[in-house]
Amino acid sequence: MVGEMLGTVIGGGIVSQFLAIGLGSESFVDPCANLNSTTTPTLAPGEKSSVEIAFMASTATLGVLFLISAVCVLVGTKEKKDILVMTETVHEPFCKSLRSIFSHTPYTLSLSCFLCISLACQTAMANLALYFIYSLEIDLFQYVIILILVSMVLYVPLWQYLLKKLGKKRTLGVALVFSIPIFAVFYFLPAGSVVGTFLTAHVTGAAVAGLYLTPWSMIPDVLDDYTLKTGTRKDALFYSFYVFFNKFAIGVSLGVSTLVLGAVGYETGACKQPEEVDLTMRVLVSLVPICLCLLGMLFAWLYPITELRRSETRLRLAELRERRRSSLSALNLAAKKRNSSQRLSSVSNTVEEESIEKVPSDVKFSIAGDSDDAV
Repeated sequence: MVGEMLGTVIGGGIVSQFLAIGLGSESFVDPCANLNSTTTPTLAPGEKSSVEIAFMASTATLGVLFLISAVCVLVGTKEKKDILVMTETVHEPFCKSLRSIFSHTPYTLSLSCFLCISLACQTAMANLALYFIYSLEIDLFQYVIILILVSMVLYVPLWQYLLKKLGKKRTLGVALVFSIPIFAVFYFLPAGSVVGTFLTAHVTGAAVAGLYLTPWSMIPDVLDDYTLKTGTRKDALFYSFYVFFNKFAIGVSLGVSTLVLGAVGYETGACKQPEEVDLTMRVLVSLVPICLCLLGMLFAWLYPITELRRSETRLRLAELRERRRSSLSALNLAAKKRNSSQRLSSVSNTVEEESIEKVPSDVKFSIAGDSDDAV
């Protein structure tokens, strides 16, 4: 999770720097130079603005970094199997596996809570830039976003300490309760308040760090509980749905925000917006995330895995792994003894055959004749 936040900070910094270069270019034409204009100046056919070039360059840079990261993961990681599920089993059909994981109550509740948190954070983040420009009338939005991302990374150790001190369920509740008044501040923040904006952004990063870190830390507990009940592990499905719901939240937040802003008369690129846009921006970055956080608190309260249950599950799994390890050792020892006895018998047979082959032919004939006379 720390790596994801650090990557987000680096990506945001790269995009912001390229955007600053594009905005500071001599070829950049400020569309709001004439305050009475509500339209953007047109470019010649085939001509690209400096901002478009900046975005293309930042995208190419991030693509190269993503490729390098993917190669490092592919080459530098190795999958480790749990000793409890190392035996070869018949693979379940995909639909049966889905029914199995979604019928597991702890996973369903944790996933629902994570979806609410992701929707709350992504709805606020998707509209922050427009909120700073049209509601707060501040042009330093790229630095405010970087401050939020840096604060997220800096406050991860604090939330990690709370996870160990309070437990995961209580820490998630603290993060949700702590984030509600912070989102409420965005609704009442006055226009032009630069100091208040940066202070609020700093505290927002601290709250968002807890909202993102805690749900991801709960997945191993859900997996252990599922393994104890079913005897199988489905790590890929458990983690993939968390990632899918995170991307799903991004898409939903952007789509809903676009529809709502279009309904109140927002015009892309216009220097002046209707008065309803200000109120809509404040609602999207404050009231909507607050409602989603309250819904997430309900799912977190219903989440059944407490610290006591988590400790008991880990102890039982440790006992089962030790038994499994002992049984595998006994089976390996028995197999080694059986193989050694088979090798000894094969060696003795080979020695007898070689000794018979070394006996002279006349002796063999005499022995055969004596045996015939005896008959």
